[in-house]
Amino acid sequence: MARFVKVGKRGSMINVEQITAIYPNEKSDKYTVCITSGSEYYVTYDEFLEITGQRQRQVSDKKYAIKVFCGDYPVYFLDKYLAFNRETGAPVITTNDDDSGRQAHFTEKEIEELKKCDDIAIDWNKVELEEVDDGE
Repeated sequence: MARFVKVGKRGSMINVEQITAIYPNEKSDKYTVCITSGSEYYVTYDEFLEITGQRQRQVSDKKYAIKVFCGDYPVYFLDKYLAFNRETGAPVITTNDDDSGRQAHFTEKEIEELKKCDDIAIDWNKVELEEVDDGE
């Protein structure tokens, strides 16, 4: 299936499969995109990421902490997040700290896989996903 992206000031739609070359434009901060018809388009860095699929990867690489206790609990009750022991794979409810002993930050893809697990009794409609900065 063809993937089209919107580029340029006029919002032209181009088929990604028809791109023959992409290179930085020496005269500006834009990129030149050449397609099979011989046309050239000047695109911004954001459009360049969209064309090359890197924007999709950036979005999907975001990580989230899965908050399973979402009510108003006392401040000392910090253990509200789903995590997994890295050694045993056992699920635990803990803080949202991701460290060498446990995984508490998950990509969207990992969360979708967790939702399929029959042995995790969580109402996924009630959890809160909190975006975290993994410092990478």
